[in-house]
Amino acid sequence: MVGVGGVERLPDGYVAPQQLSRGQFIYAYSLVTSLFFAWGFAYGLLDSLNKHFQSVFNISKTQSTFMQVAYFGAYFLWAPWAGAFMRKVGYKKGIYLGLTLYSLGAIFYWPVAVKKSYPGFVICMPYITKRIYVTN
Repeated sequence: MVGVGGVERLPDGYVAPQQLSRGQFIYAYSLVTSLFFAWGFAYGLLDSLNKHFQSVFNISKTQSTFMQVAYFGAYFLWAPWAGAFMRKVGYKKGIYLGLTLYSLGAIFYWPVAVKKSYPGFVICMPYITKRIYVTN
């Protein structure tokens, strides 16, 4: 089956990397790399955000660790579901689901930030985390 750009597609709709032109490969590679960079950057902000949450919300270090508990707890709770999803529907739809969950978490952060609600931040954190297990 021939797809867009004259590239032959496999029966499941995927294209082997060897079949892509150099430009197509670089484009696909740069998209995936930039997504992982953005997600890694968001993870890197977690520790610095905890310090700011302590001062803004007047909470203790113990309470601020709930951000990390929510973040890493989502890894533990979401992994089996994400694995089952990936086996059932495939990697491409997993990327879409991961981006959707990441976007929802980011969108929900805005009203929580406006209201300065610490529990809201803790609740939104797992949505940001779920994208990792769906896309990795």
